Formats: sequence, C-alpha cells, structure tokens
Amino acid sequence: MKLFTHKLRVVLPEAGRSIKGIFFFFFFFLLLLLPGSVYCQNYPFRQYSVLDGLPQSQVSSIMQDSRGFLWITTKNGLSRFDGIEFVNYFRKDGLLSNSVNKVLEDKSGTIWVISSFGISKFTGNRFVSFLLPSQYDGWFITQTCALGKSNSLILSVTFPHDSAFKVLSFSKGAYSDYPNKVPDINTLKIFNMEYDSSEELLWVLDQQNKLWIIKDSIPVLVPDKQFNNLKTNRGKVFFVEGKTTFQYKDGKFFPYNFSLNKERADVWYDIYSPDGTVEFFDGNSSFLISKSFSHIDIYIDNENVLWFASEGNLYKLLSTAFIVFPEDETGMRNIWAMIDDKNGHIWFGSLYNKLYEHDGLIFKEREEFKSLYPGAISFYKGSRRMSGGDVWFSTNNGVLIWNGTTFSRLKGIPENTQICYIFEDLENRMSLMGTEKGLFCFRDSKMTLFPEFNDSELGVIEGIAKEESGNYLLSGHRGVLNFDMVNSEPVKEKDLPDLYTYTVAKDLSGGLWVTSEEGLFFRDNPDKRFTQVLPPEYNRPANSVLLIDNNTLLVGRVSDIVLIDIDKYKKNEKYYFRIYDATDGFLGSDCIDNGIIKDINGKIWILTSDKVIKFDHNQLKKNLNPPSLNLTGFYYMNDSLDWIPVDSTQFFYRIPDLIKLDRFQNNIRIDFTGISTTNPEKVRYRYRLTGYHDKWSLPTEKRSALYERLSPGNYHFQVIAINADGIESETSLDLKFRIMPAFWQTKVALGLFLVIFLSLAVFIPYNIVRQRQRKRIELENQKAELSRLQMSSVIKQFDPHFTFNVISSVGSMIMKGEKEAAYDYITKLSSLLRTVLSDGSLIIGPLSDEVDFLRKYCDLQKLRFKERFSFEIEIGADVNLFREIPKMTIQTFVENAIKHGFESRAKGGNVKIKISNSDNDLLIKIIDNGIGRIEASKQQAAGTGSGIRIVSNLFDLMNKTNSTKATIEIIDNSVNGKSSGTEVIVKIPHKFNFENSNNNNRRVIENRKHFN
Repeated sequence: MKLFTHKLRVVLPEAGRSIKGIFFFFFFFLLLLLPGSVYCQNYPFRQYSVLDGLPQSQVSSIMQDSRGFLWITTKNGLSRFDGIEFVNYFRKDGLLSNSVNKVLEDKSGTIWVISSFGISKFTGNRFVSFLLPSQYDGWFITQTCALGKSNSLILSVTFPHDSAFKVLSFSKGAYSDYPNKVPDINTLKIFNMEYDSSEELLWVLDQQNKLWIIKDSIPVLVPDKQFNNLKTNRGKVFFVEGKTTFQYKDGKFFPYNFSLNKERADVWYDIYSPDGTVEFFDGNSSFLISKSFSHIDIYIDNENVLWFASEGNLYKLLSTAFIVFPEDETGMRNIWAMIDDKNGHIWFGSLYNKLYEHDGLIFKEREEFKSLYPGAISFYKGSRRMSGGDVWFSTNNGVLIWNGTTFSRLKGIPENTQICYIFEDLENRMSLMGTEKGLFCFRDSKMTLFPEFNDSELGVIEGIAKEESGNYLLSGHRGVLNFDMVNSEPVKEKDLPDLYTYTVAKDLSGGLWVTSEEGLFFRDNPDKRFTQVLPPEYNRPANSVLLIDNNTLLVGRVSDIVLIDIDKYKKNEKYYFRIYDATDGFLGSDCIDNGIIKDINGKIWILTSDKVIKFDHNQLKKNLNPPSLNLTGFYYMNDSLDWIPVDSTQFFYRIPDLIKLDRFQNNIRIDFTGISTTNPEKVRYRYRLTGYHDKWSLPTEKRSALYERLSPGNYHFQVIAINADGIESETSLDLKFRIMPAFWQTKVALGLFLVIFLSLAVFIPYNIVRQRQRKRIELENQKAELSRLQMSSVIKQFDPHFTFNVISSVGSMIMKGEKEAAYDYITKLSSLLRTVLSDGSLIIGPLSDEVDFLRKYCDLQKLRFKERFSFEIEIGADVNLFREIPKMTIQTFVENAIKHGFESRAKGGNVKIKISNSDNDLLIKIIDNGIGRIEASKQQAAGTGSGIRIVSNLFDLMNKTNSTKATIEIIDNSVNGKSSGTEVIVKIPHKFNFENSNNNNRRVIENRKHFN
C-alpha cells in the first residue's frame, strides 16, 4: 500500500461560506495571524493506482450506490470498488465504450452507465447496452440525469458538425423524444441538468448560464439568476455562482453554509481552479486542503470519506487527526529527542548536533547551544519539560537546559555521560536521570550517583514512575525494578519480561503500565502482579506509553499506535482498545522510546524513526456506520475442482429466497464483503451455517466461507460485518439454500424402501414357508416313490418262476430222500422271504445284510442250476460292512446276470462279485461270463429289466439330495471280438446321504473308509 500526504489548512467552523473574492482571502490571511493556527500541515492520503487494481490511472468520476460500492470511471474502463478489491469492466463485458462518462442509480437500485454512444444497464456481472437510435448516428450524449419515480433517464445529445441539439428520454430499454412531454426544451442549449428528488423537478442550466425549472412539462426561466454550474451531492442539488454555493428551498435560493449542517460532511471548491484550495467540512470542523495534484472530481461517500478523482489515480483522505512532518519537508534528519517548551514551541534534537524549534509555522534551526560544548553532541530520547518551565534535553554529554531565553548545562554530571531518561518528582523536589554510568539523583543542587544501574549490573534505566508507596518503579535493560532510594529489587514475575523494558506510565488510580519487547504490561494499584494488556493476536513490541487524558492511554509500537480505554480495560469490557496504523492515517514506523509528548495545547506529538506526527485525538471520529453487507459470490466445486458460480449475476440485485443445488454440488464457497470505506482493511466478519454448525465463527478478516461435503438438507448462511470501531451490522446477510438428496435419500424413496422392506419381510418368510412346504411335499413324494420302488423291488426280486423253481427243486430232493439238504434249502428260502417281507419298508440297510442276502440267494440259484452255476464274493479288507447301501442293489444285478446271461445256456455260467474301496467311493463290481447284452436281446430272454430301472431310479432320487453322485456303469466284455460277458460297476461315494422312508426323518450317514 502506497500512502501520500498533501497540504491541508484549518479554518474556523463559524466562518461564512458565502464570502466572495477578496473577503475570502482576507479572512484566510487573518486566520494565519491567529495564535495556535497551523500552516502548511500534511494530512495522510491513500493513493489507489493500477497496481492496486484500478483499470487506468486517469479517473474521471466517482459514485457510490445504495449497496455501498464505489463506481469509478476512467479513460479506459469502469471499476466497481468495495474498498479492498477493484472489479473492472470493459467493452468485452458489454459496455459500449471503455471510456465511460457517468454512472447513475435509479430509484429501483438499477445501475446505468452512460457513454457517448448510448446507455448500458448492469445485470450483476456484465452489461446490456442500448445504442442511440439509428437516426442519431454521429450524435453524442453530453448530459444525463435520472428522474425520480418514473425510473427513466433524460439525456441531451448533440451533433458536433452543426451544433444541433436534442433532448431524449430513456425508459424500459427504449429511447423517445423528450419534447413530446416538454415543449420547447430543444430550444435550450443545455450546459448541465440535475434532477431534484426532494422538489420533484428538473433543473436545466443553459449555455448562457440561465437557469430553467421544468415541472409539470413546462420550462420556466428563473429570473435574475445566473449560475456557473449545477452539481448534486448525495441527493441535494447545489447551484454555483462564482465562489458562492446556493441551495434551493421553499422557492428561494440561500447561500449554503457548511456549519449549519452538523454531522453532514461537505466540500467546496472553485471549479475553475482545480489545483487550488478545497474546503472540507467534516461535520464539526472545516479544513482548507491545498493539494499537490489536480482533481477532476470530488466525492463524499456515505461515511463522510473524501475522495478525489484525478488525472493521476484515485485519492482518499484518510484522516484529519494526524498531521505528518516527514524529514524531506522539514529538513530534519535522525531526530531522537522531542520536547515542548512553556511557549508551546516544539523542539527536536538530532543525533548529529542539530536542534530545531517549531513555532507552529516554520522549523528553525538553533545553534546557540553549540558554544557550550567543545565538540558535536547527540540528542537522545527522554527529554523533559520541567515544572518550572525549563526544558531539559537529554544528550550524550549531560543535560542541556533551555529556560526560554538562553541555554545552559546541568552541573554535577561527568563529561560524556549519555542521558537516556529524565524524571521529575515534584513531591520530593528532585530529578532522576538514567544513564549508562548509573542513576543520577539531583536534589537541592546536589548530584548523587547510584552506579549499580548500568548494563553490567541492574541495567540502564529508561523509564521511571513513582508508586503509591513512595518507592520508584524503574524499567530498563534488565527488566523492572523496585527502588526506595537505598535498595533496589528486581521484579520477578512469570509473565513480566526480565530484559529490555522501556517506558513506564502511571494512571490516575495508581496503576502502572510498562512497555517492552514482549508488549504492554499492567499492574493495578492493589494488585501486585503484572499482566499482559492486549490479546495475543494483537500483541506487538511496545516502545512508548503516555497517559493523554484522565482515561486514555496512548501506546507507541513498531508500526502503529494503540489507544486504550483504561476504565473499559479494568472492567473487562469487549472493545477496550483501538489500533491505528497506516490504514487509519498513522504513517509512522518504529515509534521512538519515550518519543510521545503532550504539548500545552493538548496536542500529542509522536516521534518515529523517519518522521514526526502530530496527533489530535479529538479529531478521531468513531465510525457509527455499520458495514454494508453484500453477497459477492456463491460457488460449488465441479469434478475438475473449478469453482462454478451458482448464479452468473452474483446476486447483485437480489438474493433468492431459496437456492437449490444438486446432491453432487455439496462443496460450497460463499464470498461476501462488508463495505466500510473509512477503513475497509479492518472490517471483520462473523458467520455461521445453521444446518451444519449453529455456532458463530470468531471474528475474521477473511471474506469467504468454505464448506465441504455437505449432506443433503436445508442450510441457512448468516454473516455479520464489524467495522474498525466495533460497530456491527444491524442485521445479518442471510442466504438459504438446499442440497437436494439423491432419489434414494428422498422421503418417497424412503417410503418405497419401507414398502419394499415390509413386502420382503412378509414375502421372504412366506416364500421360505412355501419352499419348506414344497420340499416337504417333494420329500413325501420321494418317500412315496421310494416306497413304491421298494415294493416293486420286493415283488420283482421273487417272481413266481424263481420261487416255484426253488420249491420244485426242494420237492425233488425230498423224493430222492435228501431230507437234510432239502431242509437246508427250505430254511434259506424262508430266510430270504422273511427278510423281504419283514423289512420291505426299509430301502437302506447295512452292506453285511446285503452280502448275507446275496449268499443265500446265490445258494438257492445253485440248487436250481446244479453244476451249471457258480458264484464268488470277494470283499476287500478295508470295506466297512456296517456302512449302508440301498437294499437289493447287488442282488438285482446278480439276478439279471443269471436270467439274461446264461439261464438259457446248456453250460451255465459264473458270477463274480467284488466289493472294494477307492479314494472316494465304495466300488461294487458284478462280473458274469454270460452271452452279453447284445445276444440276450436277440434271444429275447424272459424279463422286462424292471429291476435295474428300479435301482437306477432309487439312485437318481438319492442323487438329488447329494452333492456327490452315485453311478451305475454296465460294460460289455469281449474276447477276440466275441462277447465274453457283462460287467456292472456301482460307485457309491463315501459321503452319501440316504433318506429313511419309514421314520419321516432324514438320516445323514457319512460313509468313510473303514479298515477292518
């Protein structure tokens, strides 16, 4: 930030503003002769240039809208300024020209921009333009003003080639001839025109300086009045005649007097002398400002801040409380000593044998003191005006005294003693002086030295205050000490620094304030402990401190000063201090230790490393205007991590009642600004987002709020702005938005999900019950089928042919007298029949039972066939005979081998049964040497083969409930191409589940390898 100062002069508030010519300058001349008046003083300005964001350096006009934004026109672009940021607009943004003549705001708040070629309307982020009608090609707009309730614009256009003149009106995007409403207005050669909203009339000043009133559609000449110009200032129309400004009220013109309009700032200047004096009335006092730059326009905004448009950038008057004396204007260099005398003159001493006296008008070097010293001396901080009126200067060679007439030296101090601080105790009538050689005490013309106060022991003393107890509090290079003029004791406390403390001040209640490199510290009179005064975020090294009135403490720091309200601080109130830095007009840097004094006129002088600043704290104005809050952006982040504006107009004219966002637009940034032109850099904000976090944020200077991954729902954003003086916005800026949920997050979806859930809660159990019922029915059907198969198996195993043959053979044996053999076979047959009939309901049985049944069956077959039939049963040693298999599995295939393989052969045949284990299965092989399946089919042997189908069906049913399957494989064996019999291979997995059809319970039998 680049700051400039310019010459400014003060005049008395009661001076008449209607004086003319010579009288005005005569009054000013008398003002210079008044005691205490200030001549050629410098007040701080802030300059804004292209480097700050201004589109171009040639500024032509300034206008503030109802939202607080300043609209600044330049020769090459228009700018909207909130005190911090310039937002610039050009032809690419819809303007008709980069060179803009004027900016207006109508009653509805719409912003209109006037150029020579037409009118542009601000949409919120760009412009929509309306060119002059085609019949006015080559014409230019020269004057424009906004009418009141109609929200229309009236403009005068001229054709330069023949000086033709027309008055047009513009409303709702269309131009029309204004003469249709006001006859003869085109006969007036308009120089200027302004609309008076209070009187609801149009003032027109023609090129002959005649004034016309247009009301009720008829131009009326104001008799006997000629004015140089018209101008409007914050809704008021003023009439300029020479050096006098008039105001129209109740049908009459009155000279306008600033002092009669308290609390309203005003400015007066001679438009024909733009480089001359400007008179500024801040609401209480008047100032004459002599500028070093020429201005084109002057503007006073809503906070009474004075702005200048010039050919060389934009200027703002920062304050009238600070007057700056820079080294390059005073001629003084390296000033380290400053003190006032009894005449009100201010004295300045430099490090290099220079001493200056300022009488209120000029700086004069004084050299008389040099005769008192053999060589050059240096002036140091810590000088003092004593109670008798003498000035004691601290130097590097003792104390130099000025009694108002002559210079002298204080006796009793050794040569080349550097004086760092001088303190006067009026009660004890003595003076204390801190030096590098110790602490000197001067009383009754006698000098006493306390040598322990040096840098190698207790430290050089730079500040002294007398406590209520009568002891002295000393501050210096070794911290703070208590001293009773005999003994000294360091003050050791946790928070108090023990090195490099500087100035000490005592308030009216006896409280002590100490500056140090670690900030400002305070100890109240009853309290014996020091505490740090400023909050950590505002704490800085403090160099100097002074009680400037009964309740105000002034603290000088590295780059600013702090005013502390002592009562508020002791009562723990919120806003007890105010910092003034370059943004407020304090241009100092590095305040000098003990470099603050208060002169006999009550003015404060602050000595800094490169300038002297005169401070009138009575001119400080508390800004009671809360910042104007505006929403400047509402964005969401897209997939490319770019911030996308929700509304391209940035809600300039209106914030919607509710903004709806997609569920993926849940990373939000909200930008805002609180416009306070008095000190925009110190505006702070508190905000919150209800629906996310209901607590207000801590005050911050950030002008945006960022929220990430917001859940679907309703949100209410609120922000409050606080100006530099702690004045908050009366109401918050509110923004409501909703992040829409995904379909599955909506109430409809939740309702649908609930219906589906309830439906599933009913359907799934119902389906489970149905499945169980279906399985139970299937199981019952399976059991029934198994029972049917069992019965079929029983019936098929003992067909009448077999039984009759066995009985016939037994009968034949009886007839032959072989009674014992016949009895044995009858027993075997009955055992088989008993097994079949008694266990007919059981489908599954132990392998041992199946083998036993098979032996008996084969024995009976051998009875029939005699030597024509033989059989072998081979059982592996690792076969578990207790494992269960479907009954008749082996017998069915043995019977089939006998019946179809060799029953009709004369030679008969042989059947071999092998039972063994493989890794995963029980293997049952039935091998015969019969005629084979092909030859048997040709002979159409008796039988239907239903036994094999029954066994196959049994396994098929059981395979449905098993993950591993049982298989039956029939192989036709052959030798040399001729059939040699049939081989049946039955594989039953070791882990195979069988269904017990009798008990309605499933018996899960796990068959594993078993080694006998």
